[in-house]
Amino acid sequence: MISLDKYNQYLQEIYPFYGMGVHLTSKISRETAGTYWLDIGIPLASVSQMLGHTKIHTTMDCYVKVKQRRAEDAQKRLY
Repeated sequence: MISLDKYNQYLQEIYPFYGMGVHLTSKISRETAGTYWLDIGIPLASVSQMLGHTKIHTTMDCYVKVKQRRAEDAQKRLY
């Protein structure tokens, strides 16, 4: 089993090949996965469990805010 630091180092070596403009870390990967799962309709409780959160409120705090920001951005584009 590799350490989290080593895993993040591997991600840093990989992400330039994909033309990504962000500093890729395991945290960003988890957040992306959680957001994607919610976007495709997986229930919040299931996403919380898959991410290993002990409380559903942790998931709500992280991902509901992301969805609210996306909705606000979409509304701004309408005007």
